[in-house]
Amino acid sequence: MEPVRTCLGCRGRENKADLIRLVRRDDAIVVDVRRTAPGRGGYLHRRPECWEPALRRRALTRALRVTDVDREALLGRLDAAVGDGGAA
Repeated sequence: MEPVRTCLGCRGRENKADLIRLVRRDDAIVVDVRRTAPGRGGYLHRRPECWEPALRRRALTRALRVTDVDREALLGRLDAAVGDGGAA
């Protein structure tokens, strides 16, 4: 049985393999393409409509315990990860 995780944007539950994993690295949020990076992680759907609510509600900052998020950089990394099919 596939592990299930909750999207930080829409709070919907989905198989772990169908979500994008984000991790905290040096007080920044990065996309964990291989889903194996150590540390705190959070998940988002591959749909851009889930990304803004997660940022607006500060769900990412709470889940990953970071103080500040560079919105534009993070959205760019998410867009690149989705555009490459997650193989970036």
